[in-house]
Amino acid sequence: MPYCSAGAGAGAGDRTAASAQAMGPTASTAPPAPGPAESSHSASASASTSASAPSPSGRMAHTAAGAAAAARPFHLTTAATTASARGLARAAHHLSLAAASAALPAPTPHVYGQPVPYGVRHKGTARTNLDEAAQATGLSKPAVSPELLARVTDQRLIRTAGLIGGKWTEVSSDKSTFEVKNPATGAVIATLPRMRADETRAAIAAAHAVLPQWRATPARDRAAILRKWHDLILAHKADIAALMTAECGKPTAEALAEIAGGAASVDWFAGEAVRVAGDVLEPPSRDRRMVVIKQPVGVVGAITPWNFPMSMITRKVAPALAAGCTVVLKPAELTPLTAIALAELAERAGLPDGVLNLVMGDAPAIGHELVHSDTVRKIGFTGSTAVGKMLAAAAGAGVKRLSLELGGNAPVLVFEDADLELAARGIVASALRNAGQTCICANRVFVHTAVYDKLAEAVVGLVRKLKVGDGAEAGVTLGPLITPAALEKVTAHVNDAVAKGGKLLVGGARPEAGQLAGGAGAAGGNFFAPTVIGEATIEMRCFKEETFGPLIPLFRFSSDEEAVLLANTTEYGLAAYFYTRDLARAWRVAEELEFGMVGLNEVAITSEVAPFGGLKQSGLGREQSVYGIGEFLDIKYICMGLNYSS
Repeated sequence: MPYCSAGAGAGAGDRTAASAQAMGPTASTAPPAPGPAESSHSASASASTSASAPSPSGRMAHTAAGAAAAARPFHLTTAATTASARGLARAAHHLSLAAASAALPAPTPHVYGQPVPYGVRHKGTARTNLDEAAQATGLSKPAVSPELLARVTDQRLIRTAGLIGGKWTEVSSDKSTFEVKNPATGAVIATLPRMRADETRAAIAAAHAVLPQWRATPARDRAAILRKWHDLILAHKADIAALMTAECGKPTAEALAEIAGGAASVDWFAGEAVRVAGDVLEPPSRDRRMVVIKQPVGVVGAITPWNFPMSMITRKVAPALAAGCTVVLKPAELTPLTAIALAELAERAGLPDGVLNLVMGDAPAIGHELVHSDTVRKIGFTGSTAVGKMLAAAAGAGVKRLSLELGGNAPVLVFEDADLELAARGIVASALRNAGQTCICANRVFVHTAVYDKLAEAVVGLVRKLKVGDGAEAGVTLGPLITPAALEKVTAHVNDAVAKGGKLLVGGARPEAGQLAGGAGAAGGNFFAPTVIGEATIEMRCFKEETFGPLIPLFRFSSDEEAVLLANTTEYGLAAYFYTRDLARAWRVAEELEFGMVGLNEVAITSEVAPFGGLKQSGLGREQSVYGIGEFLDIKYICMGLNYSS
């Protein structure tokens, strides 16, 4: 489902820490200026220089990439083939990095002393395995924990590598690494290469090299690959859900629901690929004809968050691929394993080498390369408003296309004629989904004073029934927060509300170990009890800021006008919800709410068929739906003179 990110390094509510996902550990720091060696490096410029004098490893990468491309079932024109060859030559130097890092020692693969019958390999490359990746990076422990391996049936989905030009890159240029932790236990579950500028430039070059081939591929052929990808995702949903729960903490049921929604996006855009259409215009005179066509934007940089580590990827990658674009994907460092599994399945579906590339690690370096590269023509980003503003400023310098899904501070309005049982269920479901870590979750609940007490009682009753613990445990309905910093932010919001007169109705602290599903292992997790605060006021932080945690503050209102005013008093405008049985009020309030998406008597408003996006500082553009693919297409007008005589 389409939700944006709170990053790891700051409070979960203000989500400026999404800079850790895209541009760095804090949102207050602008993207780093290029160093002396980077000051003039568009991907194409660097690759052109290297193509004139490729290193031996560069020539090897060029040959391997060319052979792989030649083996692909593309239907190309001579011009497209020539352009592709030129692109491959330009990419030779940067692709050499991928070739070198993929050339690890290759004995018979074993994981924790047990043979892996199918190996961990890629087309045309030597066999490698996860322990070897750990050894190559100088680690003293294996790259993947036994806990994670035990959760997954198809262990080929678990890689400790990025994907560049069809090569699984297991070692970064400086051999540095980063760790992925299970937020329910605090345990390290994987160690991956911390990729930087070199790897990002290689990925951009690889995407650029194969772009002529991919955009020349008939739309039906692109759609067939996307549908195969969709089928493989659903066939492996249990394994993907296990990875997702392990790295981001959400309950298994929620993970499976996200997978279903993400796969639906892939299927939807497979259909949209063959429905891209232009126009024939009526000309002002009969000596010409005027045609409008749509063409892929080019190389796309996709930057995705941790809280929905699958659906945020498919929402960006699927329409880009359907439109004929190639992609460099940068998933969140907190949750890269789901992205790796998706990339593996995309390869199995027949996606050509270089069409989808994956880099993760050094967020400032990767973000800087993507947004400043002349080769990357479109950025799709989900994360904090602060980081979105930085990306917009940097992209503006290159007049780069941009889609932004940013912060939210969603209100829920419960009018006096509402179905209170329906409203209570909707509020709890929305506010506490993914432990409240969604950008369209109910963040502020405004209740008419005539029904306030009854609604509060119903909400508290539902919250008391929730089961908190490790998302992998049966029956768990509320998992952990993603990091200790997120836990601190929720705690601060609750303490602030109580200090300013709020009434603690339920929750309000970390649960005791005995109250958690998962036992002693969950005692080290980032858990906070689902909390309801009554008599909330506009002076509280939970009114002004996005909490991004399991907190439901209840505010009173006395009139329709007051309710709409309170709801609109925010810089954000992503989603809003309200409950009423009055048809006239329904139309009036829906039109007056300053939000891009509005739910009337419903909180489950997202779908692959509906446009997702916000107003004000909640972002630019739309994802999903018939409108989503347009974000990845350029409009070209062609005027044809026919030289008719008068």
